[in-house]
Amino acid sequence: MLKNIGNVEDKKEILKKIFSQRDVPFEQYLDDNDELLEDTDRYGLTKIEGQKVEFSRGLPIQIVIDSHIYNLSIKPAWYCNDININLYEYLIEEYRKGNEVSFRLTKDMLLNQLIIQYENYNCLKVDVSDLKNCIEDFKSISYNPQNHDKFIASVDINKKFLNIYEFKNESEIYVAKYIHAIYDEDNNILTHMDYSLNMYNKEQYKSIINNPYEKILKCHKHKKIWMLNGKIDIDTFYNILFSMYNSNQEYIKELFKR
Repeated sequence: MLKNIGNVEDKKEILKKIFSQRDVPFEQYLDDNDELLEDTDRYGLTKIEGQKVEFSRGLPIQIVIDSHIYNLSIKPAWYCNDININLYEYLIEEYRKGNEVSFRLTKDMLLNQLIIQYENYNCLKVDVSDLKNCIEDFKSISYNPQNHDKFIASVDINKKFLNIYEFKNESEIYVAKYIHAIYDEDNNILTHMDYSLNMYNKEQYKSIINNPYEKILKCHKHKKIWMLNGKIDIDTFYNILFSMYNSNQEYIKELFKR
């Protein structure tokens, strides 16, 4: 049960404090050394393990793992920006199915109690009926005509890799929200997904835009945010994918239409 915290002004002050770090420039955020939890892996992620694993629907985004509460909203806006909160529902549901889920969790995310939700999201499931029911060997690029944001998906069936980039048009430092996945063609499932915030230099950016299929380029700067391993069906893959690229969802969908 979420605790009530006084009047609206009290809530605003609490949320102001919670989000105070979210305006940190993206490049500075990638340069910062997060104080990670002790049980992180080589990617800086903590594997979720617990009898009780839940999240709160609204702001701030909070994940409960047994007696520990983590506030994901204290990180810069790049961390959670444009993410449909259903993402956490999908990832936690995959955990309950027996799949392995890991998050980037830092010590300053830890709370001593749940905070009441100040704003609720009306999250709807994505209609995937018009999308491919298997992943094919392809490369494609899509644009949002309103702002010319670029979306790239490339698949290499031989290597079983799927790479999806979203480059924001307003970015002068070639920022990408990047999803990497591994596809099991024989069983028509994905066995791995991970999400990173990446920064590329100009040459790397041009190479990805002009020929994303040729080579997966190592980015200039990088932070991995979450990872999912196990048996991931195609519909779940789509729902997670479109939750990651919420405001540009319809243009990302163009990459996967039948």
